[in-house]
Amino acid sequence: LQEAFCKANQCRTAEKGILEEKIALIEDELSSTWAHVERLSEENKNLKASLENLQTRDQTEESNYTKTAASGSQRTEEMEKLNESLMDLVTVMKAEIYDLQKDNDLLYMRLNEKLKSFKQVQDQFE
Repeated sequence: LQEAFCKANQCRTAEKGILEEKIALIEDELSSTWAHVERLSEENKNLKASLENLQTRDQTEESNYTKTAASGSQRTEEMEKLNESLMDLVTVMKAEIYDLQKDNDLLYMRLNEKLKSFKQVQDQFE
């Protein structure tokens, strides 16, 4: 009986040792897994921060693009208005030049008539 009890005790001691080794291996694996989870958690935080930075940068660039496009559109409208004003001015100046040429032609004709009259009067005196 004592021999059986000793063998049973030895078996239980051996089983206890095996269980303690298994527990130690599981604890090591759990510790390693936990460290990996912490690294992944830190990496996740960094990736989220990077994503937020990219989104902020994208929003800023989109806002700048929108402002630039609006500014460009406004400049185009201003240039078109300025071009129309210049074309109107050119039209007015052409009309004024035409009127001045007509006046000049009339004055030239009158001057020629006066010259003829003067020559006639001069011829009469001679």
